[in-house]
Amino acid sequence: MNLLKDVCGTFCDGLAMREVPMGFAIRTPFRNPDGDAVALYARRDPDFSSRYRFEDDGATMAELQEEGFSLDNEVRGAEFHRLLSEYGCHYDESEILIHTDYLSEEQMPAYFLKFMALMVRLGDLRMMSRTVVRDTFKVDLQEFVEATFQGMAVVERDASPMATLSDYVADVVVRGPDATLAIYAGTTEVKALEAFVLWQEMERQGLTGVIPMVVFENAKPATIKTRTVARLMNSNVSLGSLGGAQWDVSQKMRQQAGIRGVYQ
Repeated sequence: MNLLKDVCGTFCDGLAMREVPMGFAIRTPFRNPDGDAVALYARRDPDFSSRYRFEDDGATMAELQEEGFSLDNEVRGAEFHRLLSEYGCHYDESEILIHTDYLSEEQMPAYFLKFMALMVRLGDLRMMSRTVVRDTFKVDLQEFVEATFQGMAVVERDASPMATLSDYVADVVVRGPDATLAIYAGTTEVKALEAFVLWQEMERQGLTGVIPMVVFENAKPATIKTRTVARLMNSNVSLGSLGGAQWDVSQKMRQQAGIRGVYQ
């Protein structure tokens, strides 16, 4: 068995290239989540016809955004630019293209493999949007709450709502005139249950003035059991979702904290 030959044959069988006005369109052996072959282009340098740059088909960023990815998010944006830097590539925001520098024909084979590797790594950001949402959505939520209460109330990240509940650390705490909100990012079963247990502990101690709240990324959280959601709904834990009308969530938070007369 000649494994190397077989692997090279399988890989190359998935490659195809055709000439187009801008240069060449290239089909790769890799598949996107929809099952279509990942395509890229070799664009001819308008000043030097023997040089080309590799670029994506313009769909990469759109597909990432469909999964909730945003360059405005500090964590996700930093990872995106780190990957580009690692592979010596750039992102053109005006054309929504990811591309290399213009390359000589001698440089192109090595950069072709690097660019394909980058496309595969960028696919991991889709998974980041889904599975590492514990961190990224938490940051999104903290930023959202800070913007909601800017100049209106004290907002603390990763804090306990009161001294007698020091063992219960919420993702973000809002200290309002009427109540303190202990807000949890509802990304996992554990997070949802933390809010529920906080409510139970307050009931046990007879404490008031704190409102536990769980905010989901969308209205139907796939990572939270239906039974757990039902428990939350039957308790005094407040619920919200950033997947719909975020203004409504902002208003709900402000009203529960005791911020009145704000309609923007």
